[in-house]
Amino acid sequence: MKTLKTLKHIALLVGLLLMSFVVAGQSTTATIGTGTSTNYYPMPGFWGYQYDVYLYTPSAADFLNNTCTISSIAWQISSGSTNSAQMTIWIKEVDASTTLNSSTTFSSFTSGATQVYSGSRTTSTGWNTYSFSSSFSHQAGKALLVMVRGVGCSSSGGCSRSCYYTSATGTHWYKHSDSSDPGTSVTGTIDGNRSNVQIKYSATPTHTLAGTIQCGQTVSGTLGTSGSIWGSGSSPYNMYSGWGVGAEAVYAFTPQMTGTHIIVFNTTSGDPDFWVLSENNPQTAIYATSGGNQSTELTVGHTYYIVADNYSSSSSAGYSIQITCPQIYTVTFNANGGSGTMNPQEFVSNVSQALTSNTFTNPGYEFAGWNRAANGSGASYSDGQSITVDSDITLYAQWNCLQPSDIQLSNISETSAQVTWNGNAEEYIVYVYKVVKYENVHSSPFDISNLEPGTNYYVRVESICGESNISDVFTTGGTPLPITLISFTGVPRSKYNHIEWTTATEKNNDYFILESSVDAVHFKEIYRTSGAGNSIEALDYDFKDYNPVADITYYRLTQVDYDGAKTTSEIIECKRTSDEKVSKRIVVYPNPAKDEMTIINAEGETIVILNSLGQVVLSLENAADNQTIDVTDLPSGTYFVKIGNTVEKVVISK
Repeated sequence: MKTLKTLKHIALLVGLLLMSFVVAGQSTTATIGTGTSTNYYPMPGFWGYQYDVYLYTPSAADFLNNTCTISSIAWQISSGSTNSAQMTIWIKEVDASTTLNSSTTFSSFTSGATQVYSGSRTTSTGWNTYSFSSSFSHQAGKALLVMVRGVGCSSSGGCSRSCYYTSATGTHWYKHSDSSDPGTSVTGTIDGNRSNVQIKYSATPTHTLAGTIQCGQTVSGTLGTSGSIWGSGSSPYNMYSGWGVGAEAVYAFTPQMTGTHIIVFNTTSGDPDFWVLSENNPQTAIYATSGGNQSTELTVGHTYYIVADNYSSSSSAGYSIQITCPQIYTVTFNANGGSGTMNPQEFVSNVSQALTSNTFTNPGYEFAGWNRAANGSGASYSDGQSITVDSDITLYAQWNCLQPSDIQLSNISETSAQVTWNGNAEEYIVYVYKVVKYENVHSSPFDISNLEPGTNYYVRVESICGESNISDVFTTGGTPLPITLISFTGVPRSKYNHIEWTTATEKNNDYFILESSVDAVHFKEIYRTSGAGNSIEALDYDFKDYNPVADITYYRLTQVDYDGAKTTSEIIECKRTSDEKVSKRIVVYPNPAKDEMTIINAEGETIVILNSLGQVVLSLENAADNQTIDVTDLPSGTYFVKIGNTVEKVVISK
């Protein structure tokens, strides 16, 4: 009847969840050890605290060579107190070749073990049995470790009891203490006094296979109403026998890789049930169902049993089973502007796996993780993150610029200064405006030398991927230089190159010489104009070069003193193209300004305001197109609004 079958099935599923299937077979008691010598352990009482570990191998107990289920253990008491004491028992399987080591801690022995009893010791002489709180499944050929922790009693005269033991070299580890609990992290002592025990076990039934199943293969059949169709194989397989009254079919499957396998259970007639068992614990089902798709994590190297079971005794049941195995996908790593090589990494479908740690490098940048898109718009992952993939993918390295910051100046003398900054790039360029450029600078601080006495300078430090903020203006000691050059620029116009420069101050300045060059090496004078002599106001100069020497023309400016001393600027370039557009010019109003000024054509730019000494007094990044700036705190005087290479003079009048 369907109702009865369904109720029975529900009961079995509950049993699965509790991992407590009943295994068919008659219980048997095996005795290990027949010695008549006695000692106080493992029964608690003589010592305040007792920790004991016993090793029982298949050579000492033949039943351990077979798969079975253990339900209790008993110790043989010779004599002693009848007072109560507390004890805890654990059982653990180990390889048959295992030996006990005195340096092993009790906590290491119990790690991974099953606690099967916790409570009072029994008090009678003879065999005292301790039934397990849950049955213990034993694999054929494994040895047993039995761990016991005992706590003594405070009754008058103590509560010690003696147990019989058999001598077996190296089979007993112990740690005992009277006054205080030594804890589970201590090491012990090894001897051969292995307590006699009786172990109750039930042998697991054996069956032969109906066949094997491979990835992608479909197996099918019809289950009768009685008996089984295990097939004619001769190899025994120990497994759960609590099937329905009808026939069963069992197939072996050995995964070729660890991962999620999809097992499709299909009913073609009747009402079969399906089960998945593991060779490591065939008495307990991994999964049970009446049909459908099941995603199950299976491990390479293990054998699993796929079972079709007919619960009915009145009608046959048809079935088919198919297994879809996990796929292998490749993750490829792209340096995305960096350098180096990384091997592709294989992933099993739907199995979480840690990404290989990055080994790419990119001077001036730091690694910022992976992304499925080169521009960073896709899914992102951190270095070493565990991910799952369902297709071949490429991960692109993401890089953050190691931009230097917080420029500081110190140790300023007539001809030198020291600059420091924050940053982790491998290499920097240090610009001293506008005199010299230092390349291949590898660390901060950096000493700047060969400066002119009494001269205003400012410094910029640049890594490969981005420049720093400009430092405050600093002045070297000694006699001032003849001019302070604020800007020197060249802009291509439709018919000429427009060369402009601005000085903040001039002292003993006789004249300027403007030179041009086609190769930035060989220069020719193209213009000469008088200087102001002495001035503390900003002055503008310009020249229109109607005869550029090439599409890219290089210019430099030389200032000459009354005594003939010369100072030459850095070289600038002016590049002309066929579709050259007239550069937009910034507009500042009102001019003069009082409390605020508006700057037009400044959208997205960095605005820098300098005083008449060339010192930065205000800076604003990412300006608006019509940017209003509060200058209430600036004193009256001449200032320069600088955007890129464009400079406009403005007067603030209070």
